[in-house]
Amino acid sequence: MIRSMIKKIFLNYIVPLLAGCFYAFGFPLKEIPLLFFAPMLGVFVVCYGINLFDLTVRKVDLKKDLLRIFLFSLGGCFLGYNWVPETLRIFGDIVFPFNYMLGSLASFIILPQFFALIFTLYFYSFIKQKRILDFLMKPLSLALLMVLFEEFLPQIFPTHLGHPYLIFAPYLGLAPYGGVPLFSLLSFWAIFEILKFIRTKKINKWIFLPISFFILLNIIMPLRFNPEEGKGLQLRLAQVNIESYLKLASEKGNSDAVREVFGNYVELSLRPSEKPIDLLIWPETAYPYTVESKLWKNTGKALPTLFIQIGQKTRADLVWGGYEVAASTNENDFETTYNALFHFAYTDVGMIFNDVYHKIRLIPFGETLPFGPLNPFLGSVIRNISYFKKGEDFKSFTTRKESRFISVICYEILFSSFVREYLNKVEKPPHFLINLTNDSWYGDTNEPLQHLFLAKWRALEYDLPIVRSTNSGISSILYPDGSESARLPYGVKDILDLELKLKERTPTIYERFGLWITMGVWFILSLIFSVRWKNLRAINREDE
Repeated sequence: MIRSMIKKIFLNYIVPLLAGCFYAFGFPLKEIPLLFFAPMLGVFVVCYGINLFDLTVRKVDLKKDLLRIFLFSLGGCFLGYNWVPETLRIFGDIVFPFNYMLGSLASFIILPQFFALIFTLYFYSFIKQKRILDFLMKPLSLALLMVLFEEFLPQIFPTHLGHPYLIFAPYLGLAPYGGVPLFSLLSFWAIFEILKFIRTKKINKWIFLPISFFILLNIIMPLRFNPEEGKGLQLRLAQVNIESYLKLASEKGNSDAVREVFGNYVELSLRPSEKPIDLLIWPETAYPYTVESKLWKNTGKALPTLFIQIGQKTRADLVWGGYEVAASTNENDFETTYNALFHFAYTDVGMIFNDVYHKIRLIPFGETLPFGPLNPFLGSVIRNISYFKKGEDFKSFTTRKESRFISVICYEILFSSFVREYLNKVEKPPHFLINLTNDSWYGDTNEPLQHLFLAKWRALEYDLPIVRSTNSGISSILYPDGSESARLPYGVKDILDLELKLKERTPTIYERFGLWITMGVWFILSLIFSVRWKNLRAINREDE
């Protein structure tokens, strides 16, 4: 009796929790090596527990299955997303264990694709004419459905099953063709075929051919990037490592805090360099005052003295993150400010303002709320959120050395579809992308490593060097072959002087067609297997 109870508890509660931990091992964890197969093992275990391909005999138990998925997500949350409760502790003053109790709620938006899978199976089990949806329960079709869930369901951090393949770079030749979705599709397909074999004792031997072909193409078409070719652009990344409390104090106008912040940026910007600096880059929200850039452009009003002096001494262009006044104001300061990136160009007449990018993809519950028309009312009640106004324009910038770049701020780099939209909206293909970030809010946790890891995929998918300038680390250049420049680690105050070699680039296949490539692969494979099985059935009938 006791042994049976212990077994039931282990299978129903401990195993899904451990499976979630397996999933987290596929993404960077501090001082723990990344295990490529761990996420697939975790998905296999949790899907085996819900009898994925045994719907004819299983009892529909929505509550039990949802609990399994919640425990699966909880394991991934507490091992992989330890920065969620840590942020609640530091900035919410929520002490242990209440910060972990509240942080566990994030489990519902960490891996929502698996909750969606349970509701899909639940819906399927109630359909009387199951032939209508039988195509959905084929391993390949179910794999595509999971990819669509990954792409379109909101996640706190979009960790997809295809991401861990990054450890095999540069042998990821299909990354510029199908992006992460293609790698997720093949992974889910392999898992679901194994699960179906366990349940039915029948295996589709032909799946080994496309999977082997997929692996072979990645190997024989390695990603290539030569950092020695192209025209050079000398960069300086200033990582000031300003503590969040000091940053907040400077934004509230504390004169001592402002003086210290400015002093740090000036000191790093003006350090001697072996080569003349072409472009100086400060991180997200580096400048504490709210500005109105249209005054600089439309009225010729003088730029802040700080930037004029830095321009005179460095003779370099300057990119920096700050706050921009929005068009409208209100008593609750709701959406009155943009999170912005500014570009100043150094010319013969000195430093001039070039252009500004307003952040478009805002962080839910950090920079906005995800409740649409209810946001203005909730904004008057919930006061510990910034409530930035959403930007609208996709800007392209050009340096004085005729190098083109686009910019995304912090969280935006995680969304491949957003970066793809940006690239397709600008007139000319950029030479590189600048990603300004401030990860200091999350402390010395897994988050800075995970942010960098996920950002690397954008470089691979779009054959585009990415310059990451962060307040507290990790600052570096991410190259299109999966490699990385020298880096400034987390918690270090220093500069990083690097030469970025640039050449004209053409849009990648994934940049042009996005998710349609994965959809096309699914369609072709489905068509091939459908025709094959029809032929086999016809042969069997003739033999009979």
